[in-house]
Amino acid sequence: MNHHLFGIDAWVLREESFDRDTIAAKETLFALGNGYLGIRGCHEELDASWWRGSYVNGFYESRPIVYGERAYGFADRYQTILNCSDATLFTLNLHGESFSPASSHIDTYSRELDLRTGILKRNLMWSPSSVPGTKVKIESRRLVPYQPRHLMLISYRVTLIEGGGDFSLRHELSGDVSNLAAGDDPRTGSHIMPGDFGIESVRQEENRTVLNHFTKMSGLRMCVVADRSLSCSAGETGYELWRKERNSSGIVGAQANMKAGDWLEMVVCAGWYHGAAGEEQQLESKAISHVSEALSCGFDAAADKQKELLDHFWEDADLLVEHAPEVQQSIRFNLFHLLQGAGREGGTSLPAKGLTGEGYEGHFFWDTEIYALPFFLYTRPEIARDLLEYRYRILPHARGRAAQLGYPGALYPWRTINGNEASAFFPAGTAQYHINADIAYAVVKYLDVSGDESFLAHGVEILLETARFWYGFGDFIPSRGGAFCINCVTGPDEYTALVDNNYYTNLMARENLRSAVRFLDLLKKRQPEAWKGLVDSIGLDPGEPEAWLTAADAMYLPYNEELGVTPQDDTFLSKARWERASIPSERRPLLLHYHPLTIYRYQILKQADLVLAQMLLGRYFSHAQKKRDFDYYDPLTTADSSLSPCIQGVMAARLGYDEESYRHFTRSVRMDLDDVNGNVRDGIHAAAMAGSWISLVYGFAGLEDYDGMLRFAPALPAAWSRLSFSLRKGHSALEVSIGHEEVSYRIKRGEALTIFHEGRRHKIFPGAPLVISMRPELEAVIFDLDGVITDSAEYHYLAWKQLCDELEIPFDRQFNNNLKGVGRMASLELLLARGTRSYSPEEKASFAARKNEYYKKLIARITPDDLLPGIDALLSALHEAGIRTALASASRNASAILGYLGISDRFDVVTDPGALKKGKPDPEQFFLAAELLGVPYRNCIGIEDAQAGIDAINAAGMLSVGIGGYLEGAALRLSSTAELSLERLREAFFRR
Repeated sequence: MNHHLFGIDAWVLREESFDRDTIAAKETLFALGNGYLGIRGCHEELDASWWRGSYVNGFYESRPIVYGERAYGFADRYQTILNCSDATLFTLNLHGESFSPASSHIDTYSRELDLRTGILKRNLMWSPSSVPGTKVKIESRRLVPYQPRHLMLISYRVTLIEGGGDFSLRHELSGDVSNLAAGDDPRTGSHIMPGDFGIESVRQEENRTVLNHFTKMSGLRMCVVADRSLSCSAGETGYELWRKERNSSGIVGAQANMKAGDWLEMVVCAGWYHGAAGEEQQLESKAISHVSEALSCGFDAAADKQKELLDHFWEDADLLVEHAPEVQQSIRFNLFHLLQGAGREGGTSLPAKGLTGEGYEGHFFWDTEIYALPFFLYTRPEIARDLLEYRYRILPHARGRAAQLGYPGALYPWRTINGNEASAFFPAGTAQYHINADIAYAVVKYLDVSGDESFLAHGVEILLETARFWYGFGDFIPSRGGAFCINCVTGPDEYTALVDNNYYTNLMARENLRSAVRFLDLLKKRQPEAWKGLVDSIGLDPGEPEAWLTAADAMYLPYNEELGVTPQDDTFLSKARWERASIPSERRPLLLHYHPLTIYRYQILKQADLVLAQMLLGRYFSHAQKKRDFDYYDPLTTADSSLSPCIQGVMAARLGYDEESYRHFTRSVRMDLDDVNGNVRDGIHAAAMAGSWISLVYGFAGLEDYDGMLRFAPALPAAWSRLSFSLRKGHSALEVSIGHEEVSYRIKRGEALTIFHEGRRHKIFPGAPLVISMRPELEAVIFDLDGVITDSAEYHYLAWKQLCDELEIPFDRQFNNNLKGVGRMASLELLLARGTRSYSPEEKASFAARKNEYYKKLIARITPDDLLPGIDALLSALHEAGIRTALASASRNASAILGYLGISDRFDVVTDPGALKKGKPDPEQFFLAAELLGVPYRNCIGIEDAQAGIDAINAAGMLSVGIGGYLEGAALRLSSTAELSLERLREAFFRR
């Protein structure tokens, strides 16, 4: 873990000394905001800052995008959030010596942000060099209220502790501001030009300054008002007030002769109000009124209101992570910034950098819907709705973009502020059409989880128009067997661009198509008038929903049978691998050091693309498939994207990779607090912050939510003693507390809820918490067949021998050992490889069937006497103890053999090897057995006599028992089945 920028405190970010080297990062981390307004955490003194910034969500300027070679349909205008007038500037002088924490002598210093109050405080002691023996205490407090949301308040108080002299304290509202210039890093800097954002007028009225701004291109207007009140220990006669108006600013100052014990305080309230051209008068009137009212109420009244609102926020948003102070501090800090950055009232969304800096020019991405919205959905659903209402508001722009590209429906922009596409690099930007499905996914999650039917009509309209786009954009391809394909797209992974059938895109589009039909039917049932109005307004043809379902059912989802891996797209697996370990750290991220065409040639990932699909829609994948895919893609995924570690961590936790999950999580949770990527000066990483919540709730708590049910499968890190959090579901609030010994679920508010815990259904009632033990419990034993239940290996040998003799392929008992635990077709391939000719797939199928017929005739000789020693007694003991049993054999004749042995009724489950994608040593068959039994993998024992079987059991996270002293990795090794007993199994299980 990186060096900490702050000490560890559960609720407070605190620095104890001024550090010039970390000014830029801390300006971001100490930033305050409320979803509308964001103020960087700069020191009040001008020369102690890196980049002073005041940002209003959605207030932007635009300029034409200049292309060297332009083509039809390219995005035509940049959009850049504007750095607005600065109201944080103070100047303190004593006998002409100006105070600055960067250059003055400071005896004591502390600056802190309290996450419970939302107040940024700074306290220090200054010893001026011009007046020896003088000590000055300087205290400042800063607040950006959540209500009303346009304002900022600062209290700046000077107290003379020792000595005396003439003081001057002034505050300036400055319109002399600019944005960071664009550089080589495409993630930072703006594209606006000097004069694009200017000052229309400056007016000084007593202690009030009024600045009116204009934008040249976007046609927006802003009025910024700052008003000041002063107080002094000597009363109104203790200071002399003065004012000054400049071309770009207004200043109010006070001079006072002070002696020990005297104090002087200035409180500033500033407000930022924006609108369209022609609204200047209304903006100014509103700004003056609200600022004056807030200033008259005072800083303390605003602070009390802020504390009350934050108490309400933390009631459901807080997570408790016991015995992990770094994590506890980090997660609260991250959630605090999400609250500060998320737009309200449907007018804006959550910028990628929140409202803390100019990275990505203040744009909104798909990050909001996939990463941030789940947090708000389960803790503050009203904010989740506001974020979705923004997407509804820009739906006309999305319709226009789809029409521009020649498609029906709506195509949402990959990056935007005003609703129009602002990506100048279409291969990795505009081509990320999955944004449509991401928004549709978020709409469905909101409607399902919140139950808010007042948003139903708006949500359905989004679903219908995005479904229309997919149907018009995709094609039924004859060479794919008539499958519905979506070609020439870029998925979430920006290192793989313009590909066919990106799996994430296709899977999410399929979900979009099906959800549109489902919720259209729901709207018709619940709100028939709204349904009719919507159908008429968008001209929905009665045949469209059926066509969407046809496309969804025919959606092409590629699969690689040989590897047993889900391809990220049609060609990804055919590219050369670029091993992550071979990339020097100084050449990361790749996008800054390699041409895109170089990156696109390789199997290398910026973001967890396919893995993200499996996290969001995991119900469509077996546990074994997720494991194989994670094992394949995780080594190829760089740390170049802040969006990726949390997704990798969630899936690692669900798959039982404890160390990997924790490693990914720590990178995500402290990405900003420890400046892991070295670029926090440009703004926080909002998606990574939301990802830390996802990691805890979706990962370590194992939350999945579909079919109207919350589902948990906890996997608490060993270093923690407890993880507790709350979730909103409909009109109820559920409290979840996960320990190593037990998990409790309690209804905090509302009505009863039904949940699933580790696959088992439970109903929780108010006043009656559900407590479930997490202690290990032996619930199931999963057996192999040959060499464990009976020994049919001889029959396999004889059957293979007969086939090989007919094909004139050499075969003996020694080579037969290579077939142990191997499936029929894989065994056949090994044998045919020893021959002198190749065979067609049809011939191979015929050989396999012929061998099986020989084998079936041979096994008909089996009787109950062929049970191996100890097995009958063990099966009886397991049945009496209520421990479930399953058979996991590669033999397709396993059920017949159990019948011959007379023990069919002893097994609750017999897995079908024909249903498997991969045989042993892949753990799929053991996963399948446990799932069919309804038992957590951790509570199972597997018994095998082959190394491939032991490897499969271990990979499944079960306790492995090996019959044969030669087996490596078995937790319990026995020389024969005669040594098996329930007592020995229990002893080994609980010893683990």
